[in-house]
Amino acid sequence: MENLDPQVRDVYAEFGVAMGVAQLLERQLVLLVIAAYEPPSGKLTADAYDGLLEKLSQQTLGTLIRKLRDSFDVPKDFDQRLQEALRLRNWLTHRYFAERTAEFESPAGRSEMIRELDKISERLNELDEYFDHLLVKWLVDPSMRTRKLIIEGFRETREKA
Repeated sequence: MENLDPQVRDVYAEFGVAMGVAQLLERQLVLLVIAAYEPPSGKLTADAYDGLLEKLSQQTLGTLIRKLRDSFDVPKDFDQRLQEALRLRNWLTHRYFAERTAEFESPAGRSEMIRELDKISERLNELDEYFDHLLVKWLVDPSMRTRKLIIEGFRETREKA
């Protein structure tokens, strides 16, 4: 790796940042799905939490989004943001470098890739920060239902924009 052109390393670094943020989003969704879970006993035990965390952490982003939708009616704007995150994550994971082969061969193309990946990271990070805001609210008041939390959090996010 040390013999790589610095710009090539920058492309890989930006790709790594974007994928890292995508993984954070997946983890945040796992926690939101757990927050929406209502065990039959009415109380989520530490063992049940650990089991859910392990099981849900193995799910794909698409599956986690479906599980969140199964928990309640996801507001349309919020669902659109989830779908955008899923599309971006899947594109990065499965097709990004294959579709950027020509760009990767030139300094100008790599510069464009770096800008593109930075924008993707920013977009995914916005959603991650939104999830983080929701989870902090839930931790402060765990009795708050996830649907109410998401609707209130989304409204607050739109008001700030």
